[in-house]
Amino acid sequence: AADPWRLVGTLPYMAPEQLAPLAADAAPPDDARPGDVFACGVVLFELLAGRHPFGDRASLAGRPDREHAAALLAARQA
Repeated sequence: AADPWRLVGTLPYMAPEQLAPLAADAAPPDDARPGDVFACGVVLFELLAGRHPFGDRASLAGRPDREHAAALLAARQA
């Protein structure tokens, strides 16, 4: 709770600007609301298409740390 920029959220649903500070040394986002809209879009895509828009979420389960998983997701989103 002392770190205001700690990870809050589910990696496969995080917006690129939320993943950037985890994947590399980048500034945290000023506002979290665009990330909520991004996550909503991912959920809607899953509901309509029946799959995650950036690949299989299960492939992230075996990742040793959240930084590696964040970097993988950021690369897929690019």
